[in-house]
Amino acid sequence: GPSAQERHVLSGWGLPDQFAVVTPYNPAGRTSTSEENGQRLRALQATLERSGLKWWPADGGSADNAHVEHGFAVMIPLEGARQLAIECGQSAFFWVARRRVLLCSALVEGPDEVVSSELSSPS
Repeated sequence: GPSAQERHVLSGWGLPDQFAVVTPYNPAGRTSTSEENGQRLRALQATLERSGLKWWPADGGSADNAHVEHGFAVMIPLEGARQLAIECGQSAFFWVARRRVLLCSALVEGPDEVVSSELSSPS
């Protein structure tokens, strides 16, 4: 079942004020096999377990769910999140602050852009 942390998040969107969502999938924009992505996901989870940071499983992907990548939501400062995404070989990561979602650049230089101005509760 869900962990206490996940239950906390699921209960009425009890989300922290700000957190990052990082996936280790398909680094450098190259599609990887599910085995490779699974290994990266386990490695990132091990890193997070050692870090002492608060984190929980979270999926990222396209709005229509046609493309989903597994990853983790992590309570970490913005620059720490950017560093983590770079270590995962990611060109970008999601930053959620006060229910606004930003797509932030990591490996690739670029402006951070607002993806969603209001997180909707899960239906």
